[in-house]
Amino acid sequence: MLEEADELMAMLPFSDRQRLLASLEMLQPHTQAELHQKIQQILGSQMELHAA
Repeated sequence: MLEEADELMAMLPFSDRQRLLASLEMLQPHTQAELHQKIQQILGSQMELHAA
C-alpha cells in the first residue's frame, strides 16, 4: 500500500505534493492521539479480562 502511495505521489505536480504532505503532517498528531486512546482501551480491556 505504501508503494502505491509513493507511486501516486510521484505523479502529482510538485505544488500538489507539497500541499498534500503539509495536510498529512497536520493530521498526524490527531491520528496518533486517536490510536493511542484506542490502544489504551484495548489494553485496559485485556487487563480486566485477565484480572477476572
